[in-house]
Amino acid sequence: MKGTVTVDSNDNKVTNVYDEKEVSTKITVKPHICDSKNIYLELELNISNVINNVDDVVTVSKKYIKQFFYLPFNEPLILTGINKKNYKK
Repeated sequence: MKGTVTVDSNDNKVTNVYDEKEVSTKITVKPHICDSKNIYLELELNISNVINNVDDVVTVSKKYIKQFFYLPFNEPLILTGINKKNYKK
């Protein structure tokens, strides 16, 4: 939490101000055509999520991955393992 504003004397208003945190999954793919049979792909993953929120203090985890793939033309590339499961006790 960034701050709190309280107005009193019978009006009793409370305003809380919070920091903004970016939480997202961004996938960027840049294809390069090498020849008529092959494609070179640059793949970037930016993954961020909230891992803790205690007493209005938010902790964000960020991961960055950059990989390169050399594929035959018209063949699929399947991405796996970028999902996250939350387990609550």
